Amino acid sequence: MSVIESVPVNTYRNYLSILNDSSTKEELKLKATQELSEHFEIIMQSPAYPSFLENSLKIFMHILQDGEPQFVQENTMQHIRKLILEMIHRLPITESLRQHVKSIITMMLKILKTDNEENVLVSLRIIIELHKHFRPSFNPEIQLFLGFVKDIYTNLPNHLTSIFETSSDIWISDLKDLNIEVLLSDAYSVKTIHVEKQLDSNSQQQLYNLLPRGILSLKVLQELPIIVVLMYQIYKNAVHQEVSEFIPLILTTINLQPTITQRNSPQKEIFVDFMGAQIKTLSFLAYIVRIFQEVVIASSLSVTSGMLNLMRNCPKEAAHLRKELLIAARHIFATDLRQKFIPSIDKLFDEDLLIGKGVTLESIRPLAYSTLADLAHHVRQSLSLDVLIKAVNLFSKNVHDETLAVGIQTMSCKLLLNLVDCLRQHSEIEPQRSRAILSKLLKVFVKKFETIATVQLPLIIQKCKGQSNSGVSTNLTGNVSLPLINVPDLKDDQVSNEQAKASATGSQWVNSVNVAEFRSLVKTLVGGVKTITWGFFNSKFQVSDTILANHEKIFGPEILSFYIELVHYAMEALDIYTINVNPNQQRTSGLISRSKEEKEVLEHFSGIFLMMHSQNFQEIFSTTINFLVERIYKNQSLQVIANSFLANPTTSPLFATVLVEYLLDKMEEMGSNMERSNLYLRLFKLVFGSVSLFPVENEQMLRPHLHKIVIRSMELALISDEPYNYFLLLRALFRSIGGGSHDLLYQEFLPLLPNLLEGLNRLQSGFHKQHMRDLFVELCLTVPVRLSSLLPYLPMLMDPLVSALNGSPTLISQGLRTLELCVDNLQPDFLYDHIQPVRAALMQALWKTLRNQDNAALVAFRVLGKFGGGNRKMMVEPQTLSYERTEKPTISIVTYFQEYETPIDFPVDEAIKSALRALGSNSTDQFYRRQSWEVIRCFLAAFISLDDEKHILLKLFSHVDFVENKIMNWSTFQHKVEDETIRLTHQTALVGMLVASATKDLRDSVCPVMAAVVRHYTMVAIAQQAGPFPQKGYHASNGVDPMVLIDALSSCMGHEEKELCKPGIACMGIILDTATNIMGNKERACKLPIIQYLAEKMISLCYDRPWYSKVGGCQAIQFLCKHISLRSLFQNLFNFLKAFMFVLMDLEGDVSNGAIEITKSYMKSMLEICLSPISECYKSEDLKDLQVKATYEVIHELVRHITSPNGIVREESMVLLKHIGTMQSKSVSEVMDPHKDVLADIIPPKKHLLRHQPANAQIGLMDGNTFCTTLEPRLFTIDLTNTYHKLFFHELLTLSEAEDATLAKLDCYKNVPNLIPLRTSALRALAACHYISDIGYKEKIVNIIFKVMENEKSELQETAYLCMKHFITGAILDKEKVQSAMRPLLLKLGDHRNLSIPAIKRLYYFTQLFPQMFNEKLSEQILQHCSKIIEIFVGDYKCTNTNINFFASSKGGEYEQKIVILIEMFFHISASVKYIEKLCQLVLKTEKNLMIEASSPYREALLKFLQRFPDDTVDLFLTESVMTDPQWNRFFIFLLKHQMGATFRSIIKSSKYNKLIIYLNVRTDYSQTHNYEVQHQAVLIIFTLMELDDQWIPTRQDIVEALKKCWQSNLSSTCSEDVACDLWHLIGKILLHYFSNHTNDIELLFQLLRALCYRFIPDVYFLRDFLQNTVAQSFTVTWKRNAFFYFVENFNNNIISEELKAKIITAVIIPCFTVSFDKGEGNKLIGAPPTPYQEDEKNIVSVFINKVFDPDKKYDDAVRISLLQLACLLVERASQHIHDGDANNKRQGNKLRRLMTFAWPCLLSKNSVDPTARYHGHLLLAHIIARLAIHKKIVLQVFHSLLKGHALEARSIVKQALDVLTPAMPLRMEDGNTMLTHWTKKIIVEEGHAMQQLFHILQLIIRHYKVYFPVRHQLVQHLINYMQRLGFPPTASIEHKKLAVDLAEVIIKWELHRIKEDDRESKVDGIDDDLMQESSIKRPGSDSIEARKKSFDNIRESALQGKYSKLH
Repeated sequence: MSVIESVPVNTYRNYLSILNDSSTKEELKLKATQELSEHFEIIMQSPAYPSFLENSLKIFMHILQDGEPQFVQENTMQHIRKLILEMIHRLPITESLRQHVKSIITMMLKILKTDNEENVLVSLRIIIELHKHFRPSFNPEIQLFLGFVKDIYTNLPNHLTSIFETSSDIWISDLKDLNIEVLLSDAYSVKTIHVEKQLDSNSQQQLYNLLPRGILSLKVLQELPIIVVLMYQIYKNAVHQEVSEFIPLILTTINLQPTITQRNSPQKEIFVDFMGAQIKTLSFLAYIVRIFQEVVIASSLSVTSGMLNLMRNCPKEAAHLRKELLIAARHIFATDLRQKFIPSIDKLFDEDLLIGKGVTLESIRPLAYSTLADLAHHVRQSLSLDVLIKAVNLFSKNVHDETLAVGIQTMSCKLLLNLVDCLRQHSEIEPQRSRAILSKLLKVFVKKFETIATVQLPLIIQKCKGQSNSGVSTNLTGNVSLPLINVPDLKDDQVSNEQAKASATGSQWVNSVNVAEFRSLVKTLVGGVKTITWGFFNSKFQVSDTILANHEKIFGPEILSFYIELVHYAMEALDIYTINVNPNQQRTSGLISRSKEEKEVLEHFSGIFLMMHSQNFQEIFSTTINFLVERIYKNQSLQVIANSFLANPTTSPLFATVLVEYLLDKMEEMGSNMERSNLYLRLFKLVFGSVSLFPVENEQMLRPHLHKIVIRSMELALISDEPYNYFLLLRALFRSIGGGSHDLLYQEFLPLLPNLLEGLNRLQSGFHKQHMRDLFVELCLTVPVRLSSLLPYLPMLMDPLVSALNGSPTLISQGLRTLELCVDNLQPDFLYDHIQPVRAALMQALWKTLRNQDNAALVAFRVLGKFGGGNRKMMVEPQTLSYERTEKPTISIVTYFQEYETPIDFPVDEAIKSALRALGSNSTDQFYRRQSWEVIRCFLAAFISLDDEKHILLKLFSHVDFVENKIMNWSTFQHKVEDETIRLTHQTALVGMLVASATKDLRDSVCPVMAAVVRHYTMVAIAQQAGPFPQKGYHASNGVDPMVLIDALSSCMGHEEKELCKPGIACMGIILDTATNIMGNKERACKLPIIQYLAEKMISLCYDRPWYSKVGGCQAIQFLCKHISLRSLFQNLFNFLKAFMFVLMDLEGDVSNGAIEITKSYMKSMLEICLSPISECYKSEDLKDLQVKATYEVIHELVRHITSPNGIVREESMVLLKHIGTMQSKSVSEVMDPHKDVLADIIPPKKHLLRHQPANAQIGLMDGNTFCTTLEPRLFTIDLTNTYHKLFFHELLTLSEAEDATLAKLDCYKNVPNLIPLRTSALRALAACHYISDIGYKEKIVNIIFKVMENEKSELQETAYLCMKHFITGAILDKEKVQSAMRPLLLKLGDHRNLSIPAIKRLYYFTQLFPQMFNEKLSEQILQHCSKIIEIFVGDYKCTNTNINFFASSKGGEYEQKIVILIEMFFHISASVKYIEKLCQLVLKTEKNLMIEASSPYREALLKFLQRFPDDTVDLFLTESVMTDPQWNRFFIFLLKHQMGATFRSIIKSSKYNKLIIYLNVRTDYSQTHNYEVQHQAVLIIFTLMELDDQWIPTRQDIVEALKKCWQSNLSSTCSEDVACDLWHLIGKILLHYFSNHTNDIELLFQLLRALCYRFIPDVYFLRDFLQNTVAQSFTVTWKRNAFFYFVENFNNNIISEELKAKIITAVIIPCFTVSFDKGEGNKLIGAPPTPYQEDEKNIVSVFINKVFDPDKKYDDAVRISLLQLACLLVERASQHIHDGDANNKRQGNKLRRLMTFAWPCLLSKNSVDPTARYHGHLLLAHIIARLAIHKKIVLQVFHSLLKGHALEARSIVKQALDVLTPAMPLRMEDGNTMLTHWTKKIIVEEGHAMQQLFHILQLIIRHYKVYFPVRHQLVQHLINYMQRLGFPPTASIEHKKLAVDLAEVIIKWELHRIKEDDRESKVDGIDDDLMQESSIKRPGSDSIEARKKSFDNIRESALQGKYSKLH
């Protein structure tokens, strides 16, 4: 603090004495005062301060007391007085000041009455400060003061006219002529005095300012209310009376209304001041209103009228006033006064009144809305319906207004949801309107969900991902700041970047990504929809006559479609809860609901649907179930929704029905897709669980599906890849209904029992992996039926019982339970008989269980006891003992110990076995895995014992004998090592190696070893079997037996773990490669015995029992097919094929994880390799012969299987024969012909009758027959003259026509449970005989088929129909025949009651077979039946109970089926065009009566018919009368969107769209709504077509023109009327699509921007997105230039509205230019290289500045701001085009001058200018100063003005301007730093009392601490003072404390910076040195601080903003 010493305190004493000396000149006194003021801080710090205080105050008082008040601002004395007052104000609040308080206050009160405005304002501040801090005791002066204030208020109305009517300019010739008294009498604000007196040299006029008296000043009037409030706070009781007398005065004041002319008079300033005073007065009223409530309420009318007047008159520029007005209103609304606003509340819903039209007023919208919402919320019960509609409209827009903070949107939702109850009350009187508003609300909420789901959520997720990845917050599309929003929690750093609206590309989208806020919004929305739904159900609505009373709760399709959309979007939006807010926490996946809140929201969401009528409920979910499950799959928490539906007694059966049907469709997927199948399993379990929850309702639900679930599971398990899931499903089913209480379901189970048990039993005894076996056993034991029903099948339960007792603990207890049940309930003898076969095993298992440590032992003991003596009687079998085969280990390590003579043998085989076990188990620890592998590796190495030299080996294997000599024949080669056990151990080790190679963590170390080992063994084998020394005899005792390798491979390929096939196949590859390399070619290699042995072993795998061995064998064969030589392939082909066929045959009816499909595909590919023609390079005769032979064998084998009893084999043979045919390009007959003799005896069968065969053989024979007789050409022909043939034919006839009962008498059919497959085979065989010439037989066949068509069983009916179809292809039937067959049917047509489903189906089949037989009359009849049945159906449906399971009855109900079939008939009979309308009416009327749409079953059938007449259909739906019917409209859109709707679409596109154009044009002859509906439908049709074909609209100029006309003429009108209309979104999207294909239509784009001028629901995001991401980012520079020039042409005419002009600049031009500058296309864009001083028509800068910018023209604020923004962009990015920026170049270009003059007015300190516009001017000037050379005076002016611009309204813009300007200050002026300090300090000192101002400046220093570094000494003291003043008081707010900390940080940074500078200077020695320094020491301290600072900054910025609004 070196400064203090330099000016000792005595100097200040001298200054004081100068002041005190009356003889001194005023100029000197002023100098002295200024010095004092300058160093005031320093004096306060000095120890002599108390005495100084004494002296100075005396002198100050004296001057103020005795001096005359001055009224000319420029007078020296005025300066002195003002400075003295300011110093008194700056006195520190210390104890030494206390004694002077009283005198100071008295003095100030005196000044109040006498002095001028400036001084009075300071004295008021002093009074406030002193009262606040010292709370002086009550003094009569206070009363006087209040009286004085009262007088001022009382006189105000009398001054009204003179306030506004006196001019603010006074012209005089000499200052002496001024008649001050007269002027002061009517001066209310500062006036300018022009003195015309000529001074000596310069003849300029002089200006002075006349200050008004404090008493009259409007500015003082603004400050008075605050003091009165303060006095009231301090001296409550003493001044209570006085304050209450203020109230009438206040009311008068706020009701004063200047006239229009006064308001618009040139003295706008005065009007703003006057309004300011009125609003401050209102705030005063708001403060005291609670205390004097009765008084105020008594005169409430004047309060309401006053407030509304203020709102009406408050000028749009004065944003701060509007804000205060709203805050006051808010306080007033919080009292009972709000009731008084009800009559005029509808006016408040007018945004122009509430907020006004100004640009800056945008920022106070949140405040306005929340104020209004408060009021509306509290008085909602008293509002009329009209007002409610206004409220709904306004707040609905707010919900969708993305420029508002999420908090405000949430608040708007809450208000809307609170209005629902009021609407409910109104529904008693006006049901129609109330309901309409409710549906509108529903739409608004659903649309909001849509916006969140489709637009915001993706952005948030992307943002959160971005955060966690990089830690840097990326800015979300456009950055926008709303200074008013209070953001409480900053969990995710707020993205409200201050580059606010200027750089924002006009799109203010997603303000902040604050997950917590969005969560609360979603929560509110869910609550809202729930409330709305409740509203629907609790309101009175008129019930139309057609619908019965109980149906009033059913929603119509229109509303239902919203609910369906709700499911779609809300379930997406609920993902907001999946976002992880704190990334360091690991999110727990799984079903744990992530938070309590989420669970609540999900339950509320389910609650919406629980209220609904069951039909609606089911329709919604049957439509959305696909989506719903998809969502649960992606976000598991959503399962809560399904849970709650199933846990509610009314919805449980409904939802379960829908869900079960869905799951049954998905059952196939459960076998392959693991992820999905887990979900489906969970859902199945839920459904089953609901059965035990609500047995009564849900048993009925599950019952029809039970068979399908069980049968499908068993069927699918046989063919799927992952059968495990199906058994898990069955287990879930058995467990959930096995409790013994579901008799209904047990009944259903009975017929399934035999097959099910037999199947499960077969499975459990087969070879399967352990977990599958356990599952089968459990299923066998838990079949859900009563024990009594199980008795016949008891033998089947015995095996599983034994397995269970030997199984896992759960199985043991299950087995014991079952066993005990049997022992308790069955006769002992009966039971023992059954136990007999398994008794030994059973008893041994029971005894074994006794050793268990758990409860099972007790149960086993009990059961043994219940068996009585029987338990021992059976113990005669030998025990199973294990014993050693050899006395000493065969392979061992011999170990010698010192102490012992005899060595010890360590058995290696045990070690190897343990190692293999360890490797094969999943649970082995990684360490032991590695050790196990080590053991095996060392063992193998030892066994191989390599001692050969490399050189010798090389020599051996390059021996020519390998390539040329003959290879040993297999039989002579002895390969078995004598000792079996040694060989086994060896094999185990090799298997261990293969297992190890399939283990992830060992793979890398094992594979190289494995390859080497395999290669070695192969080489040994080759050396033994070929080459120079093949082993002839048998003396391989000491060598390795290489065949062990093959054995090991085969045991690997056949292992149940299919992963092991991979290393197995790899090894086979290595063997083949090695052999080929040594033997010279593949052909020779494959002759080696080792390869042949390999093939043999692999084939034998296919004959093993377990399916996994078979699959392994198949895979190995497939590998061999591809890799061995053709010759050896041909040799082995037949064996391979037989193996494959055996696999198919053996696996029929077994669970084999998809083995059958695998085998089929392998067979196919094998035959493709073998039977394709041999390529040229291999050709040799013997090879060809081999191929022919192989082919012959294969086909022979396949032909044999044509009549195989095994279905799979039979079908596969047929398929393969067809495939061979296509490969050899022959017909199947040609392929089979050579082998005809194989079949000669069987087709048709000779020597034996069909009926002597088992049933499946019969089917095989019949199918084989059909196959052969239907080939083209026929392979066999039935010839009835041949007795055998005739016999066969007769058997077929019998089979087809005999009754079930007669057939059952025949032996062979006795035990066949299902005759249908037999009959179908017979029918097919018959129908194949259509070539028979014998008429009688032909007729017989026809009659039989017709007869079967009458069968009740639908499968047979269908077969008959297909046979008939086939039959007619070969034989013509005469008409009479058909008619006689149809006659009984047509007779039935007489009465609809005769029409059973089979009858109708039969009719339907006839219509398909013989459409020509049906005439017009018949069609008519069918139509009548149809309507009749529907009538009955609807009638029935209406009478039934309201909560019936609609879905169950409608989907599968027989009425339903009948109707669908009848409608489908119209498609087959050529019914005429006239039925189009009839059928449509019929179907749509039914849908309307049933109130179903989305899930209507009739539509598909109708659609088929309509497709025959697309032209007429389209005409019908485009007639005007139809287009006003919403139901028909929806149906038509359904048609167009349908996948079969292409014909309708193309017809409209080609010709019918002209009709639509007519509808688009506005017509006057109809009502408004009629027009709107027709227009909407027309647009919707066009939109639908566009969505499905995006090439169409771009070609249809005419449609676009019509739409454009609509857009221009009607946009604004409908926007205000119907809030939630989507018409404009559709039109907008169509036009935008057209534009994106015709980008030159710039006019169209500009017209589209009109959408941005209104608020839509939902927001027009698609347009913003397009502008921002497509236009700005990807359009060319040429396009951007064209757009700009097009805009310039239209800028000055009035075709485009002002608002639109502003939008064009901010939404198109600025973003486009910014992107181009960013890409470095600046000069190309501007159109010329920089030429600042020439004007050029093609130069954008030049055109903009000369044509668009006009300094003399008055622009609308919005336009002005956008022009300034564009100018800023050009100055910042293209300054060289404007001026060359050289400081010495004084010639000022025209461009620069125009820019300056345009921005200049903003510097005049007027308060009637919109702050945003004003500071945008500053921003432009700041950019000009930063880029170009500008006069110093201007720079200072701009800087000073910005320093004082602390108003919240324009904060972001001021900050931007300062950030541009501050760094430029030192560069632009020689004394830049001095000026910087001078002004900064001056404001800190003079304005430091205003909190906001102080904050503003300190923030600036914190942000630009580097700029302030050189002048830090002058500021440090101030910073430290403020640090203490802000941060230390206990009441300091968090903001203040934060600022204090930041200040401390700045001071530390300055110090660090200084140290660095000093370091640098001390290193001046050499520059290199310096550079080194820079790079090596990266500023250790401040760097990290820097980084911290940055992240700090964003947070701080937004935090401050938020809290600031609170402070005020």
